[in-house]
Amino acid sequence: MTVYIVLMLLALAGYAFSANASEINRKRYLCLVFSAIVIVAMLRSDQIGIDLSHYYNKYYPLFKNVSWDKLQSVTISGDWELGFCAFCKIIGQISTSTQCFVIFTSLFSIIPYAHFIYRNSDDVVFSTVFFLGYHIFMMSMNVIRQAMAVGVILLGLEALKRKQYVKFAIYVVIATFFHTSAIIALLFILCDILTFKKNTVYILTIVTVGFSLVYRFLFEKIISISSLSNLYGLYSASGAGDSGGYITFHTLGMFAIAAIIFVYCSAVYNCDVISCRPYRCGKYGRTTFSIKGGVIKMHRVTPDTTVYWSESMLMYSVYLAVLFRFSAFIINVTARFSLYFIPFLMIAFPHALNKVQNRNNRKLMKIGMITAIIFFFLYLGFTRAGAMWGTVPYRFFWSKV
Repeated sequence: MTVYIVLMLLALAGYAFSANASEINRKRYLCLVFSAIVIVAMLRSDQIGIDLSHYYNKYYPLFKNVSWDKLQSVTISGDWELGFCAFCKIIGQISTSTQCFVIFTSLFSIIPYAHFIYRNSDDVVFSTVFFLGYHIFMMSMNVIRQAMAVGVILLGLEALKRKQYVKFAIYVVIATFFHTSAIIALLFILCDILTFKKNTVYILTIVTVGFSLVYRFLFEKIISISSLSNLYGLYSASGAGDSGGYITFHTLGMFAIAAIIFVYCSAVYNCDVISCRPYRCGKYGRTTFSIKGGVIKMHRVTPDTTVYWSESMLMYSVYLAVLFRFSAFIINVTARFSLYFIPFLMIAFPHALNKVQNRNNRKLMKIGMITAIIFFFLYLGFTRAGAMWGTVPYRFFWSKV
């Protein structure tokens, strides 16, 4: 856990150095901290991550010499998505060493989070602490195909923010070529269209109760579809393993943190107002130059305030994160859908804090949430992360097993 704790301390240090004070500070902070995170991911042993040690390092070297029309036949089950298989073949031309695979998948899985946080978060330090403390980083080193799919979706969200729904749908389709679960991200379009009102909380509460009653039945019916059964039949109603429901500190903790954020945001948001952080080109705008008639002219471009998330979008996205974390109590594997919506937890909470007028209340709530996240980070890291994801203890690739 030492490596992960050092990363967490580095992330928290952003508050001491006023990482949120200016755009340049935000950039420097994210570049520094996420560079360290990416380096740790790239230099890890191919035994770090259960899926990496059991599957990826076994099959990845085989892709180089397989013909393009037989890419999906490399694995015994043949269930790896075509896009991911093509990715393995392409980088396999560079090297068949598993470390090459680790390096490239780390870049594609983690950097999109830094980009998303920079473009959307009011508090880059909190969002980064959340990324580490909520164990998104550890999970991404295990569920590699899905982590890459999430990365594609995070990049595509910039199109969604601009109401470019068709373009965003194309990103979703691309993401499904890395992990078919990415199709769930189409719900983001619905989240962006619907308006969240105060009484919506009560409606969603009823929906959640109904969801808990019929979810397993619906899951089994969906899995019975032949095309899906071939991919996910192993998760069907055995009631054990990933197809079973679990109430553990892990599932309770992830659900509780998400639920607290949802409740807090619903209490302070005014969803009739569009007021989430826009992407800005700088605190004072930017300078551009043009040449006309041999004369150089300087132009001031004001910060872009037209690109934003509505608070309704934030609320529905956070709700879906809560809902799919709740599903872990019923069918554990479907909790992985939450990975596409969890990034909005990172930005929704800081935005909610900024709407609270009382400075002391803001500070107490922030300290309380960060304390809960760090406790969850340490407890799970020392007790369950090894068994669940194989990421503890951490080892560099040059270390002996």
